[in-house]
Amino acid sequence: EEIKHVVIEAREVAKEWADKIREWKGGSKSTTYIGVVIESVPSVLRDYVDLPKGVGLLLPRIAKDGPADKAGLVDNDILVKFDDQLVINYNQLSALLELKGAGATVPVTILRKGEEMTFEVTLEERVRKGAHFIHPDAPEAPAVPDPDEIFDCLL
Repeated sequence: EEIKHVVIEAREVAKEWADKIREWKGGSKSTTYIGVVIESVPSVLRDYVDLPKGVGLLLPRIAKDGPADKAGLVDNDILVKFDDQLVINYNQLSALLELKGAGATVPVTILRKGEEMTFEVTLEERVRKGAHFIHPDAPEAPAVPDPDEIFDCLL
């Protein structure tokens, strides 16, 4: 009886998530893409390169063949300025990307091994379908399984 209760609860949670996933899969949205993974700059690194607190974002990984890679940015660069504006956090950078839009060429200033460098990055479009970013020519994602079919065999 206790196992049956757990299975029924699990089924309800699975149904909620399946509904959310179906909702996410339904829409698509285009966003502006620079091709970087972003982290805050660790204080030890910040002190080492003499970077003021609250300025800059660490780029631990640059997407291969993405806009930043094509411009010459490399893993572990520190992004300091985007279009001549100091970069302070992810939300600000995201807003600046969307304001510029795909196709815009933007100067970005980075620190690499303590040396300041400027690159011209041409932003690209990235398509988000539901909760996932996809290539425009990618095949459709598989259908979400029906939780009733999965959990019925356990009852």
